[in-house]
Amino acid sequence: MHDLIQQMGLEIARQESKVSKKYRRLLCYEDAPEVLNEDTGLDEIRGITLSLPHPRKMQLNLGKMKSLKYLIIRNVICEDLKYLPNGLRLLDWNEFPLSSLPSTYEPTKLVALNMQGSHIELDEHFERCRFETLKYMNFRFCKNITKVPDLSVISPNIKEVVLYGCINLVEVHQSNGLLEELEFWDLGGCQNIRIFPRNLRLKSLKRFYLNWCGSLLQRTETLALLTSIGYLISLHSLRISLKNVKDSSNISNLQNLRELILYDCENFPKAKDTSGCFPKLQCLGFRDSNITTLPEIARRCPKLESLCIHHCQNLREIPRLPPCIRIVFAIGCYSLNSRCRRRLFSQLGDVKGLPRNLVCAYSNMGSSHQEFGSELGTSSELGSASKWSFYGLALPGTTIPKWFNHQRHGSSISFSVGQKFPSFAFCVALNVKRKDNVPFVSQPFHCSIYLFINGFEEWLTSCTFPLDSLNFMWFHYVSDRHNLLKRINLGDRNDVTLRCEILNNHREIADITIRRCGVHVACICPPRNSTADKVLKEASFDERLKVFLSRVAANDLPFKLKMVRRSETQNANLCPLCEIAKDSSLHLFQRCPYAKGMWFGGRWGFRIEVIQAKSVKEFIEQIVDPPKELLAERVTKDEFTLYAVVAMKILWDARVKALVSETKESINQLAHRLNTQYDSNLRSLGTTRGTKEQKRESAWTKPPDQLVKLNFNASCDQNNVGLAVVVRNQEGNGRAIRRGISLCSKMGNAIGK
Repeated sequence: MHDLIQQMGLEIARQESKVSKKYRRLLCYEDAPEVLNEDTGLDEIRGITLSLPHPRKMQLNLGKMKSLKYLIIRNVICEDLKYLPNGLRLLDWNEFPLSSLPSTYEPTKLVALNMQGSHIELDEHFERCRFETLKYMNFRFCKNITKVPDLSVISPNIKEVVLYGCINLVEVHQSNGLLEELEFWDLGGCQNIRIFPRNLRLKSLKRFYLNWCGSLLQRTETLALLTSIGYLISLHSLRISLKNVKDSSNISNLQNLRELILYDCENFPKAKDTSGCFPKLQCLGFRDSNITTLPEIARRCPKLESLCIHHCQNLREIPRLPPCIRIVFAIGCYSLNSRCRRRLFSQLGDVKGLPRNLVCAYSNMGSSHQEFGSELGTSSELGSASKWSFYGLALPGTTIPKWFNHQRHGSSISFSVGQKFPSFAFCVALNVKRKDNVPFVSQPFHCSIYLFINGFEEWLTSCTFPLDSLNFMWFHYVSDRHNLLKRINLGDRNDVTLRCEILNNHREIADITIRRCGVHVACICPPRNSTADKVLKEASFDERLKVFLSRVAANDLPFKLKMVRRSETQNANLCPLCEIAKDSSLHLFQRCPYAKGMWFGGRWGFRIEVIQAKSVKEFIEQIVDPPKELLAERVTKDEFTLYAVVAMKILWDARVKALVSETKESINQLAHRLNTQYDSNLRSLGTTRGTKEQKRESAWTKPPDQLVKLNFNASCDQNNVGLAVVVRNQEGNGRAIRRGISLCSKMGNAIGK
């Protein structure tokens, strides 16, 4: 639901409720104190969602809410809760402040109990309760829980039990190994468990997480536990720590496993028949392991799609992978040999048919010698490329293979494509630097890629990585059949920009920088030329403006738009803005009355006639490297170039608009856009220019207390039309406006008052 629609609906519901003095659902925390302290209408309330922006002490009067079905509470500190309605289906109270539920509460209809990070204790009172209908129980990060009682008596129909991060949990009742309905059991991070069921007969269990349970797996219960795990034949997902475990062969009995994540393991689980021992396994992961080599994964896991290896610092080799693989992440594996990395890089290209000899006409935009890619694996190492389905890859290092035909420093990269958006692969090199004296904490950060094309902006993909990753590269492949690419309407030539953004909510732990970007794509970028090279190499403004200028210099813009159907009264060879002179790039940027008016009407009052150019190339050369006579006092070359490119882009857009829609903006509107967009670009570069003092001192700035004159010869390519305009000063004095006869009828509306 759109936020505005939701807000409107909530407001209507609130007003109606206040009129009738009866609430069925309480969703706005501003209404909570008023409603919860009332004596009438409380029996009508069906649900309460009370999420305060900051922790606050409140007294909740729930005694008269006989019809309450769900209760969701956030940031409420209630020191005394005497009553909960017995008809509750959902009780969702993060950081519940009390150690037990009210003694009067009888949870006869409760289905879901969520108390993450709360002070709850599963004490004697909890053991006396009978949660006959309870199916979902979440006590994630509850530090006061020290034991899990007999759930077969308390909640015999339980399906999910989440105890992740209960660091003080010591004992789990033996009968909990016999829960017939249990499907998901998460004990990850319960590092102090000492007593655990020896007999596991959980016939419905699909997901079982025992990762980071070091104390449990270092005791004598380890062998019994691993033996019991072998009987969980319905298990689909297993995450388990295997520190100091030498024999984990019983895990190979789990023929229905789809996900297997091994922590601190020394060896891969052995099996009598190694071929196809995990016939349905799709995701295989290793974390913090001392393993040096991996087994023949393609043979043991023929349907593997994802291989994720984190911080296995001794790992040197990744063997041949099965043809259905989609993702390979090897982060923090700094012993991985270069031959293996080159093979994985090569597979990324060969699998998707990315040719090595693809060259951008604009060259590699600052690429350097590469560590990987110079030596490719042989065909026998790569296997049959046609069978592979590679989509994502993350490996140590920061040097992008040289066969990525677009490369540059920074977080964005641009290229041009034709009417059909081709498949492409991109690479981002990241540097994660943990801060000194910060305790080791495993926290994630997010890396997202956004696509910009023809005014269209869209999220493309994202991935989550651990903050302890140090230096690594992330590759991703995007097919031309991607739903996003199919939705974009393309012209003959289209400018594309890919931008990488980082979301790091733990800046106190580590700093993250994007060192380099690369794209492998069949592009139609303009040929190299000295002017464009200079701009792309030295200028610091927006990448799309650079691409625009380089295409103008290369005469590579679609000057004749195929979709345009100009009216019979219009001459297709004339400028669509002034409709006087022959249409050309030089005319548009320098000689058109619209151009002259906009240049002078902007903040700097610049007379474009002072640029003497016989071609667009000469015009751009003076913009990129302006002579001193063009620069006013306190105006740098970079500022002049940025101002000029913004002006050219505005004129080009105005021309396209006139061609497509046959509507024109006035010169005043164009000048206003020039000032606004120039300021916006300066802000994006972190430049603060344009204070009142600077504006008064600049030779290009028109002081507001002086008479402003716009007096120039607007002669065009094949016409001699004069134009003189005198604009009123603050005292209101004015002079007559003289226009050329042929210009009067065609440009009167455009010039404005």
